[in-house]
Amino acid sequence: MADAVRHGPPAERAQIRLAMAGDDLVALAEGRLDFVRAWGTGRVRFEAGLRDLLRLRSLL
Repeated sequence: MADAVRHGPPAERAQIRLAMAGDDLVALAEGRLDFVRAWGTGRVRFEAGLRDLLRLRSLL
């Protein structure tokens, strides 16, 4: 079930990690902040393997 709430640490490491300020997260979710522009200016940082980056690129 995709929407199940789980407590405690995750069972496995995340495939893609995003880091940003809380205000930027809200702006991104509301569509007021463009992901590519935010990433280009350093407001959003992410870690991912090459394969995951290519999959993420197809979503943008």
